[in-house]
Amino acid sequence: MKGINISIGIGIGRKRKKYYTPKNLLTTNSGADNVTALNDALTNHRKVLVKAGTYNFNNTIWIPSNTELKCESGVTFQKETGSIYCHIIGNKGMLTNTTDANIKIYGNGLNLDINDIDSYSLNDVTICPILRLRSVFQFHQVDEFIIDNIYENNPDREDQFFMCYSACHYGKISNIDSTGAKDNCPILSCTDLEFTNCNFIASDDAMFLGSGYPNVSVSVNNTERITLTDTTIGSPALIGGYLTRTYGAKWGNWTNGKTYHDNETCLASNGVVYGRGYNTGGDKVASVEPTHATGAVTGADGIEWWKMDGSGYTTKVKDITFKNITFLNEKPSVVFSQSYDEYKDEVLIDNIVFDNIIFPTGYDKYMISNLSVTGNIIIKNSTLYWANMLSAGILTYSELNSSIEKITIDNCNLTLLATKFINMTLNNCTLGELEIKNTIANLTGTSIVFLNTITTNVWTKLTTTDCEFTKIGAVFVTHGIGMLLGDNTIYTRTKFISLERLVSMPYASTPSVTVRVIDCEIDTSIAYVVAITKAGCHVNYISSGTKYIDPTSYLFFNNQIAGDLDINLSNSSGTITPAKVRSSNKVTVTACDLDYV
Repeated sequence: MKGINISIGIGIGRKRKKYYTPKNLLTTNSGADNVTALNDALTNHRKVLVKAGTYNFNNTIWIPSNTELKCESGVTFQKETGSIYCHIIGNKGMLTNTTDANIKIYGNGLNLDINDIDSYSLNDVTICPILRLRSVFQFHQVDEFIIDNIYENNPDREDQFFMCYSACHYGKISNIDSTGAKDNCPILSCTDLEFTNCNFIASDDAMFLGSGYPNVSVSVNNTERITLTDTTIGSPALIGGYLTRTYGAKWGNWTNGKTYHDNETCLASNGVVYGRGYNTGGDKVASVEPTHATGAVTGADGIEWWKMDGSGYTTKVKDITFKNITFLNEKPSVVFSQSYDEYKDEVLIDNIVFDNIIFPTGYDKYMISNLSVTGNIIIKNSTLYWANMLSAGILTYSELNSSIEKITIDNCNLTLLATKFINMTLNNCTLGELEIKNTIANLTGTSIVFLNTITTNVWTKLTTTDCEFTKIGAVFVTHGIGMLLGDNTIYTRTKFISLERLVSMPYASTPSVTVRVIDCEIDTSIAYVVAITKAGCHVNYISSGTKYIDPTSYLFFNNQIAGDLDINLSNSSGTITPAKVRSSNKVTVTACDLDYV
């Protein structure tokens, strides 16, 4: 019995480790004294508590591995007037370029105030210890961490980012509230990060995901498995930038005599990756191969090369999820890469998912502006509204030779008071497949929903399943010049209301197109189901189980002698005036079981 009592007593008496409160961290101290006090506390104690108050600092607070920093409500860390330094908070391993782990910060509303001191110098290691990492809050090479409840409101911050994660892994970031002029939250070469209940507002890029952008990144490793949930992302149109910029890159070996652009990257013969900065003198011809092991060096050829962490020829971005996100203001989310034309042969960005995203006040830009070689983009469970602009919608191509393998739109409600849902008007752009399912789209405009006007572009496949499209006075799809050729357009259980044309062939000498319509309902009360208006076009229209409504003009229209329109209807329904089934004998009806009046 005695032994049992002792055991129970020990169990009851065990206490959790208490927080240490540094007694010499004072609101009346100089910045230098407070830096010493808090850094000493973090070095010597695993758990540190900061009492409420505003504390001046004249240099960075460095947080080491296996440390927890907790603040009471009402704490402000402020740059001391007259001080010149970059990061207010950073992980201690940055000083030696080593990895930290198991860091926790519970800010409880911690305010990081730069006090109008926008300190950043690209190559000054006394201000910015790791070259090009320039955030107020900076983590570089940190694994297994938690960051919660930090605030900043510095709308005049012009050069510094707010919160940056570089080469970090397995982190949970929550309740961050930030407003600033420059980029808010770059995520560079990171994996397995979860952001929850955050607010990122910036006049430049609100969020940046990826690497290979030498002016920003230190590392050229992949960015993967990043999730943002219950978060607001906004970017007022003040100085440029985007709501989100997703950035991958590919490069080649350093080559003597090659012209290198600003922001271009290369792999040197020593196996090291080097990158040029942004706005570092424009195009220059290389004659001196970089060999340095750290920092930035300018060769006799005038090219400044920065040494990058990583190896190989690519940096990719994949498995990024935006869930329950409110996008504010008037800039696009961008799928973007910095691969010059000779390297655009590999998917760099893949599996970008937008799940339940919201445009609360309407949107007047393209949601996605593609400049890259991109894999899959998924938009689902969203109600989206585009304002009345000449160019707005889901997708546009903003750079030559860019491509997307597949876009999936699932369970969405879309309103587009504009002219183009997808716009392909630049050379050598490719869209593999657009799949739309379980979606209602009110496409009220006066032009073409899906548009391609360039002969070198290719769009391979379009499918709709269990959808409804309302489009008053406009063409649904233009086929031709590389767009939806062959047997690659399939509409299943889809309702089309008030179309001008479901299928339009406005380009001469278009190769054969087959359109399959299965168990649909088509109301072409304004004009046509299919219209051929240029010579040399051929359409096979195959329909089964579909209901048709008497059109204003004709169901099937062809005014070209050198144009073929073959119609095959089976198990169809609808009462159609006989004269409105086809425009002339130039339309061949192989089978038609409509009930003619």
